[in-house]
Amino acid sequence: LNWLREAEDRKYVRLYDVIVKRFDYLSRQRLLEAMKAESAIPMIQKWHDLGKKVVVFYDFNEGGGFAPFNLGNYKPDGEDPQAFGQLVQDFYAARPDLKDLNTAELPSPLEALLSAFPKAGVYNGRVSKKKRAADMEAFNDDNNKDANLLIVQSAANAGWSAHDKSGKFKRVLINLGLPTAPTKAIQQEGRIYRQGQHPESDSMFVYMNTGTSWERAAFAGTIARRASTAENLAMGEQARGLRDAFIMAFE
Repeated sequence: LNWLREAEDRKYVRLYDVIVKRFDYLSRQRLLEAMKAESAIPMIQKWHDLGKKVVVFYDFNEGGGFAPFNLGNYKPDGEDPQAFGQLVQDFYAARPDLKDLNTAELPSPLEALLSAFPKAGVYNGRVSKKKRAADMEAFNDDNNKDANLLIVQSAANAGWSAHDKSGKFKRVLINLGLPTAPTKAIQQEGRIYRQGQHPESDSMFVYMNTGTSWERAAFAGTIARRASTAENLAMGEQARGLRDAFIMAFE
């Protein structure tokens, strides 16, 4: 995207405008989660090997893969189609790697994680209450070492507990999304850890970051908008400190 915007004295900036509209916020977030889920798999396996149970929060049930830079037969309204087509061909000749970049093979986070860990429990609105309760019970059972992964859609961030009450299986939480609403993230962290309640429980929280400039922009834009009003009304100075802590951690 940076190349399209800046290369050859901004020759391709018109294509940048078209592609950035197709590659919108939702598309980017889905792609980010799909990328992070793939990278999380060996990390989860490592923690399983160390005797830890893992909870993964994700946002989107849909997959994130597509070919963002292949314009196909796209024809913009109100423009000379021949001139636009030539610009596209020039772009493809200059950057065939971008034309061919296709992440369609990346499954959704849920599909990727279940493929790697078929015994994982799932907690989302598409799973029945009975199945969710059974998966949660198995995860919390110290005698069931095979139920060591719980995959949770982020909307289900309250009303359940996955704490380690005995110290036998320490917990790890991975959040594939962005902690753009700090109080929601704290609620999610509270599913595996409550200070002072189970002092024998030693939990770890992992927020994944691709290091891309557009993830940084998405994080900055949303945390500035969402992490101010409701949290400030409820928590005052604590909310601002919480937001600043997430920003510092992200950086």
